[in-house]
Formats: sequence, C-alpha cells, structure tokens
Amino acid sequence: MQSQLAALLLRLMGVYCLIRSIETLSQGLVIPAAGQVVGSGWAFAAIVVSAAWLLVCAIALLRFAAPLGNLLATAPDPPEETSIGESSDRWMAVAFMVAGVVLVVWETPQPLLQAFVNLSIWRSAADSVARDSALDGALFLLGLVLVRVIMGVILVFGAKRIATAILRLRGFPGEKDTTG
Repeated sequence: MQSQLAALLLRLMGVYCLIRSIETLSQGLVIPAAGQVVGSGWAFAAIVVSAAWLLVCAIALLRFAAPLGNLLATAPDPPEETSIGESSDRWMAVAFMVAGVVLVVWETPQPLLQAFVNLSIWRSAADSVARDSALDGALFLLGLVLVRVIMGVILVFGAKRIATAILRLRGFPGEKDTTG
C-alpha cells in the first residue's frame, strides 16, 4: 500500500513535469512569433533546454516510479507490527525523496542556463571588468548547480537514512533500535 502510494506520488510529479514541459515549450514558440527580439538565440535556447530538461525528468519519474516507490516505502524485512516511528520513517523518506527530485528538476535548469549565458558574455566582452564579472557569475552559478545536484542526489538516494536519523534524534525508536 505504501509503495503504491509513493509510486503514485512519483507518477503525479512526472505528469506535472510533463505538463510544465509542454507549457514551457509553448511559451518558447510564442516569443519569436510575437515579434520580440530574441538576443543571440539564448532566450529561445533557454526555453527549449528547460522544456527538454522537464521532459527528461517527466519520463524518468514516470518510468522509475514503481522501483523508487518500492525502494522508499517498503522495509527490507517488514515487521509484524508497525510502530509510529516506522511509519513516520517511511513517509519522511518519501518526503525527502520528493524534495530531492524537486531540487534537481525545478531548481537546476535556470542557473545552469544563466551560467552558459555568462560564459557567452565572457567570451565576447571587450573590457576586462565585464569579462571578470561574467566569469565570476558563471563560476558561481555552475557551483550552485553542482551543489544542488549533489544535495538532490543525497536526498533521493539517502532518504531512508536521513529520515531514520531524524526520527532517532526526535526520540522515535525506528525500525532498528540498537540502543538496548
């Protein structure tokens, strides 16, 4: 039951990513049609890449919803009686996993694209102040993307461990209490 609900939650996130992808791509197709100036193609490229990123995430979430739901919501050896700590552990793990997915899916594309824009400005800028500023901004944004991806991966694949640790700190015994 819990793994089915976790898989359903992941599928819903996948459908939402798919809808956002279509919406983002439709906005990208409207900008040039409205006669607006698209500077060096970067604005259009940013929209298309964002839509493609959301589409890839949607496909991954829809495809791997069941395995990830099983991984997160089921215990390796299901106990006969479920305590409050065990149930909270599973649901908190699902919440951390969702937070990790959201961090990577929604918070990564924009800084990455802005970093590429800054690198483009860095290559074409004439004065050294603009070049240094663009390079500093690009390096900062690439570092931000790296940190977000690492945090998202840790949240997704370490969700059970993080949830168990938090519940133990709060005083819930959890599934494996070795304190005696």
